[in-house]
Amino acid sequence: MLLLMSIASHAAANDVSDEFYRLRNIDNKTLLDKGYKCIMEAKCDSSMIYYSMVVNRYYDNSYAKKDLPDIIKAMQNLGIIYMAFCYDYKKSYEYLLEAKELAERTKSYEKLPNIYNCIANILQLSKEDGNSKDATEVISMLRKSFNMSLKLKDYQTLAIAMDNLVTICFEKKGKAYNISREIKAFRKACAGKGKGEILQAFFICSAYEAYRQKDNAKAISVLEQAINTVGDNPLAYRGMLSLQGLVTRIYLDAKQYDKAIASINKAIDIARKNNCLDFINTLYHDLSDIYKEMGNQTLATKWELEYLRSNEKLQGEGQLSSVKNVKLMRELNKANEQVRELSAKRRLQNILFYCVLAVMAIIGGLLYWIYRANRKIRSNNRHLYRNYVEMLGKEEQARIQREINEKRIADLLAQFRDTQGVTPNPVSDNVEAETTQKVKYQNSRMTVDDTKELYSAVVNIMESSPEIYRLGFNVERLSELVHSRPRYVSQAINQEYGSNFNTLLNEYRIKEACCRLGGNPDYVNMTIEGIAESVGFKSRTSFGALFKSITGLSPSAYQKMSRME
Repeated sequence: MLLLMSIASHAAANDVSDEFYRLRNIDNKTLLDKGYKCIMEAKCDSSMIYYSMVVNRYYDNSYAKKDLPDIIKAMQNLGIIYMAFCYDYKKSYEYLLEAKELAERTKSYEKLPNIYNCIANILQLSKEDGNSKDATEVISMLRKSFNMSLKLKDYQTLAIAMDNLVTICFEKKGKAYNISREIKAFRKACAGKGKGEILQAFFICSAYEAYRQKDNAKAISVLEQAINTVGDNPLAYRGMLSLQGLVTRIYLDAKQYDKAIASINKAIDIARKNNCLDFINTLYHDLSDIYKEMGNQTLATKWELEYLRSNEKLQGEGQLSSVKNVKLMRELNKANEQVRELSAKRRLQNILFYCVLAVMAIIGGLLYWIYRANRKIRSNNRHLYRNYVEMLGKEEQARIQREINEKRIADLLAQFRDTQGVTPNPVSDNVEAETTQKVKYQNSRMTVDDTKELYSAVVNIMESSPEIYRLGFNVERLSELVHSRPRYVSQAINQEYGSNFNTLLNEYRIKEACCRLGGNPDYVNMTIEGIAESVGFKSRTSFGALFKSITGLSPSAYQKMSRME
């Protein structure tokens, strides 16, 4: 508050800026309340600060839709301040028109009646400055205010519009401005609500009707009662001066010049007390006109000179006020520009923040998707691992069972040979397959029994000899181990296994690699490359590709699954 007082007494520019920064984050409602409080304390410069801050948020486009009613209210109040305290009618009219257009555009109809009233006052003042006697435009604006207030049931604004309508019709005697319909509607709507502005409007309506009926005494009596109902706020004296002016008008119409002069002098005292220069100027002019009409040229000239001096002072006040306002607004605009820069930086920071949030959300989504995918892969890998381990277990059981069966067959053959002296020919399990292989190996000297016996020997080597895991192990070395020729070994493998030597060898090597990767304590500290080399593979790449084609898992995945199980 100390700062606002210093502004009112031409504070330094940096103080204005500091105050602007301090208050820039205060909500609109609080700013409006502070502005109204300053008006009640006749601190107009301070109230302009608060209202300008609200309006600037509209100009800076830094407002929400819910803020529009407050912005419209601030525009209207700035218009009133420029009209009633700064005498800058042009600036006042600009603010009021902008408030009107914004209210109409946003359908803030509850704000319009008051704005229409204020615009009517500005229009009336401009017509008085131009000595215009035509009040049609003013009456039209006041009727808009009256009708909308009536529709919205805004009785206080309705009373103000009624008061202004009657005042205009008092002053424009002889003009055909019929407001009987408005008076009737006002009395009906405000019946039983007689206090404050409403009571004052009732009085002025009664005074107007008495005046129309030539009952000047009653009209003056009622107007004096109305004057006694005027409040004590800083703008109330303007209402009091308007009512006193109506009393003067009645005396003039009755040619009671002495009483008219006394009434004007009373009004001058009120205006001087409240430093109301625009009313003082008008009252001096009225006094000059009265003395001219009375034929007293000396006093007429005196008050004409007072009028001219007052008018010059009024214009000077308006110009000085304009200079003060320009300076004040420059400081406000400068501070507001700095706030806009800060706001732009804050918006950029917010944009960056939300971009980071978006990126984090995307990354989070991707991580979640990867997590779900990995979880699914782990589940599939676990399934493949268990199936392959189960298959290895079944193959091991089948091998054991095969050894048992071979031993039993050998025992039966020996027993049969001892009793019969001949060897039985086993029947082929698959005649068609045997016929196909015979076509391929039709020049071979091996019989079916020889082939089966040789393949059994090959399988025995594959299952029991660690030599197959050495680098360079080939079909020639396998032939040596089973005491046969390479071409016979290849024939046996092709006919019995259904594929070639390399495929058979790789299958056994991969099975052994699975055992070593699956937790064999002798190989627990070995790397995958080491295990691959230990079972006869030179390259990890070829080992990995072959391992996955057989098991469905990579070596690392298989190793991980085995450790988890």
